[in-house]
Amino acid sequence: MRGKQVLLCSTDRKLAHATRKLFATCGATLVAVEDQTEAALALTNDRLNLVVVDVDHFEQALATLEKAQARVPTIAMSSGNDLQLLSSIVCAVGVANIVERPLGAHDGLAELLITADKILSDDLFGLEKYLRGKDRILRSSVLTNANDRDTELSALSDFLHEHHAPRHLVPTILNAADEMLTNAMYNAPVDKSGRPCYAATNRRSKISLRTSEHVTLTYGVRKGVFGISVRDQFGRLRLDHLSKSIRRCVSQQDPIEQKAGGAGLGLFLIARTARQFVVNVAPGTSSEVIGLWNLDRQRIKQSHSHHSLHYFEEAYRLQPKRRPSRHALGTCSLADDDNRSVLAVSDLNPAAIPEPIADECSVRLRLPRGRSSARITG
Repeated sequence: MRGKQVLLCSTDRKLAHATRKLFATCGATLVAVEDQTEAALALTNDRLNLVVVDVDHFEQALATLEKAQARVPTIAMSSGNDLQLLSSIVCAVGVANIVERPLGAHDGLAELLITADKILSDDLFGLEKYLRGKDRILRSSVLTNANDRDTELSALSDFLHEHHAPRHLVPTILNAADEMLTNAMYNAPVDKSGRPCYAATNRRSKISLRTSEHVTLTYGVRKGVFGISVRDQFGRLRLDHLSKSIRRCVSQQDPIEQKAGGAGLGLFLIARTARQFVVNVAPGTSSEVIGLWNLDRQRIKQSHSHHSLHYFEEAYRLQPKRRPSRHALGTCSLADDDNRSVLAVSDLNPAAIPEPIADECSVRLRLPRGRSSARITG
């Protein structure tokens, strides 16, 4: 995060002071503005890397979110838990990261820092980012068939009781874990042509998974915070899935999803029970769903009703369209060669390549569906 520039839009000066000090410890510079005019001027800064908008304490916050999102990655900060507001932020504006507004000047800023670091570094995956410290306890396993799901849920139940989870939370967490595992095992796998393998299969069917379909389950606890992560090998989850679920919850009396394989809680309904709900996606490679809950009874009493929601997408993380570079790196073209996709780079302009990568340059190519390889020339 060193050298990054962050803009905070908030009229809360105590929050701005605490946030500025926190980002400074990571080598980042934070500028706080208190009105629309200052925000509009700050958004013209080409070196700006991230914007945080305090929805509760900034006039015309949604309009500011929309303008900021069109320029740089943006985080919304809110203490509310209203579905209409959530729908406006995620579905209408397209901001995919909503952090809980801290109760006090120093309380709760860790989530903001973790979120900012993930966005700015593009290092997204891992439950350990949310359970930091040497005293954390983590357990991980790989599920190869549906029977493993039942075994792991039983082990998870024992783990929660061992760490004195409140009784009313245990069924909630187990239901969420069941839904996360079911999604990863039945909904995520697709064949080479992109067709779902088990989406129409009854969830009671004890399917066996191929090696490329195995699911990784990780869960753990640190200082009264419990977290669970379920990761598949397909990377098919999109923000649109969450957006549609939010719209259903807003517009329909019964938000339970009806699928060919049976009824499920739906990922967004898990998000409504978890303290923090996180989706990390590397398109075509992996999806990770993370849920975090407070187990400490005192924290539960002190906490308010807000739940955080995050969607991160690797490489193309819903980032806005950038202004084109003043200097083209080269001429690129995509063509077919013996039924393979070929990316040709010609007329390369070394002077336009930034100093740090003058000797090396990597190209990430997303292949069309049905293509399994590509050749880069030039």
